[in-house]
Amino acid sequence: MAASKAVAVLALAGVLAAGSAGCSPGDGEEAAAGASGGGSGGGAGGGKPALKSRIRPPAAFDATAGWEIQARWLAPEQPFPYAVSPKSGKIAYLEKGRDDFTLKVRDAAGELLASARPWKSPQVTEDQIASKPGSFPAVPVITLVSGGAREYFAVWMAGKKAEDELHEARSVVSVAFYPVDASGENVAPSGTADVGVEHDRVHVFPGSAGIVVSHEIGDTHLISPDGKVSVSGETAKVRIGNQAVDPDPAFAYAGRSGLITNAEEQNDPYEGGGFGAAGGWHSTQVAPPGAAPVLTWSSVSSGSERKPNGLLVGSAGTNLIATWTKGDEAAHSGGRELLTAVHESADGKVRATAPCATEPHDYEADIPNPDRRLPRLPALSPNGAYLSSAATLFDLGQGKGHCLGQEEGAKDITLFAVGDDGVAYGTAGPERRDEPAVPISVAAATGAITTLPAETVLPDALVKGGGVFVDRGALGPVEAGGGDVPRMIVLTSKE
Repeated sequence: MAASKAVAVLALAGVLAAGSAGCSPGDGEEAAAGASGGGSGGGAGGGKPALKSRIRPPAAFDATAGWEIQARWLAPEQPFPYAVSPKSGKIAYLEKGRDDFTLKVRDAAGELLASARPWKSPQVTEDQIASKPGSFPAVPVITLVSGGAREYFAVWMAGKKAEDELHEARSVVSVAFYPVDASGENVAPSGTADVGVEHDRVHVFPGSAGIVVSHEIGDTHLISPDGKVSVSGETAKVRIGNQAVDPDPAFAYAGRSGLITNAEEQNDPYEGGGFGAAGGWHSTQVAPPGAAPVLTWSSVSSGSERKPNGLLVGSAGTNLIATWTKGDEAAHSGGRELLTAVHESADGKVRATAPCATEPHDYEADIPNPDRRLPRLPALSPNGAYLSSAATLFDLGQGKGHCLGQEEGAKDITLFAVGDDGVAYGTAGPERRDEPAVPISVAAATGAITTLPAETVLPDALVKGGGVFVDRGALGPVEAGGGDVPRMIVLTSKE
């Protein structure tokens, strides 16, 4: 880790102690108070919550120094509602009232900086309450909007909501934005919005200018932090290059000048299709070295066809991640080699490349399969110098990336987080939870992999001078305080 103190945040989930629909207000606050007796709530300026649990983090962190928040109301299958601003070192999480949620923001030391006005979420369905895999989460999700002049925590949730008593409830995604730099009590959102969704396969994407909500049927909605909603799709086509297209429901990005998306719905980078910004740059203008801007695609039925190269698969901050076919000829079923490039969202400029493919990241707004490990989204180091994406680790300053676990017989690598020193953490092993995975660290300078003790609890993301651990206890035991309560643990790093 860097020489400055670091902080690690761990969300651990265990057995449900109180159902999310029937908890009493203040459950999270009471648990957070711990031995300090001060509570985690009470407005900005609240004291630091006590650290009651013991975990086994990597050697860079002090397991005895930190603080924690417990969420007795949270079902174990539900995501722990938290997010961080890596560069500011701020940590946001939710506390549940009787029929609403309150956003709290603390610094890495545990000092309460802001407490938002309570937010009433949409009504949950029976499938959500039952934590049915594939259904929407029964708790709100917090997403960081980063890359603009100001950062925001976006609190969003899918559910049912009626316009008024004269209308039937409809399926919506509701969102409220809160400035990361806000302080004090009863902080009002900068904007709120409700967008209708017509399908249960809904995707929510973070961006530099808001969030994007898409689904397989209907329009795509870009929601800005002031609550303004822009619609693309059947009612308003996106123009990429000289072509009017529907946004790809599997990936879209809220860029500062508008929507950025793939030019057609597809998940096979070998076939091409291209991507770009609405009314702006296009992938044919920003092809990385070794990849042609346009592919020649051949089929028995239609003969030869030319398509733009490139497929967007993920994002982190203002960085877009795309997989490209090498050369200029497309082919089915892996007939050509692939590479991954990191692009700047403002103009598409290539920042780094790696000689391997990156599978599309999962942005679907659903409860993950409990038999599989949690999906991991791309992560940017707090200083913006390094980026991890699945099994690829990029040094953006050097313009290169390391492809991990590529040799024959190697275990699959999944990276969780990367720090300012270029050290990333992750696992080597299968997706299934019932099969062991090996904790690892990776150096961005060399791509060298170091195995860690099996009981190590790993960081999932990093804040300024610290890190975020989110694994729900799958890789390491809680040695004290019990493992039966979902909790977020914040640890201070060693010098």
